[in-house]
Amino acid sequence: MSIKPTDGGECPLKDAHEPMKFPPLHFATDPENKLCTVEAEAAVTETAFAVRDIRISEALPFNESLAYLNLTTLEGESLCVQINANGFQPIGVRYDEVNGRVPPPESGGPTPTNHTVGAVADDDDDDDERSDEDDEEAPEVYETIYALLSARSPGFRDRFSQRLTERLTELQAQVDASSGTDA
Repeated sequence: MSIKPTDGGECPLKDAHEPMKFPPLHFATDPENKLCTVEAEAAVTETAFAVRDIRISEALPFNESLAYLNLTTLEGESLCVQINANGFQPIGVRYDEVNGRVPPPESGGPTPTNHTVGAVADDDDDDDERSDEDDEEAPEVYETIYALLSARSPGFRDRFSQRLTERLTELQAQVDASSGTDA
């Protein structure tokens, strides 16, 4: 007997055991499709320790290709963040606000993925003016929630570093204990 999943339907052996749900097949066949719902849920779970507040927006779209987060950094900066295939983009300075422009971070964190780092200056003043305008127009987009928060929140960087140090210390203690040596 040949058994194959249907697109989102029940398992063909439903009489033999509990019904089993299969995801729609297009997710399995389209590796480029970024599941924004998964990214959003993971961002909330993985970064809650180092922000004042982070939650998935209930007022804005939430699907496989688009999701929104509302967050407040430890410094008190509120942001609405859009998640799509391009990455994480701050799009508002209030929860559920979609205005498209957010002032750049003041801290010296990671550079957004769409900005050029270390560009060589050109002697032509017209090109310099045009590139300044282009940089001003470019939206701030980050590959990960960690990069976004690192760029915008010194407190996030500190807490993240502290947690990483704690975890590495725990791992070293486990290694030392299993090898029978003291640190």
